[in-house]
Amino acid sequence: MMVPAIPILSMYLLVSFILFGWLSRKWLLSSSIAAGLFLIGIVYAWSTPFLWNRLMAAINPLNDPSGAGYLYIQSAASIRSSDWWGKGFGAYENHLPAFQSEMLVIYLINCFGWGAGLVLLSTVIWFLTRLVYSFKAVREPYGRTLILALSMLLAIQLVYGLAMASGKLLIIDLPIPFLSYGGSHLMIEYAVVGLLLGVYRRKDMIPYRS
Repeated sequence: MMVPAIPILSMYLLVSFILFGWLSRKWLLSSSIAAGLFLIGIVYAWSTPFLWNRLMAAINPLNDPSGAGYLYIQSAASIRSSDWWGKGFGAYENHLPAFQSEMLVIYLINCFGWGAGLVLLSTVIWFLTRLVYSFKAVREPYGRTLILALSMLLAIQLVYGLAMASGKLLIIDLPIPFLSYGGSHLMIEYAVVGLLLGVYRRKDMIPYRS
């Protein structure tokens, strides 16, 4: 895994730049700063052999199948071999480290099959759709900003976490909301959902002046 602070910091920076562009309408400035930081990150990764090997492994894992590309190859192979019904509850893959905790989506598909993966994907799509609906329903500016910021934080983690299981994206230490192992982030995610529900419930109580 990468240094845990890097993925989290990158996610918060991305959300911050989107919020800055949306609130100030200065999308060019926001995009320019984000692009500049992205280029700095690429240069830093290029100057650090470990990080650069990780990036190259995500692009073409076959270049280093027993090293940096190992997890990508084995993740894709585990999903391909699961079929529609999976390998049964508790099925374990010895070739994938920390399988049940660090690679939970792959573990669920491995145990319960592609059908479980589709159910999980459908649930995530439904959840994201509800977030979009809540954002459109709330007219008060502060409430809309709050919903947008919190929704993006949840959406980025959910979408990237599911896509990462395919073995086509860079594997990073980014928890999947409501699913990943660990108690602290889970409590924060429940609090975020409670805050979102509270804002949505009061959408008709606070008068809005256009």
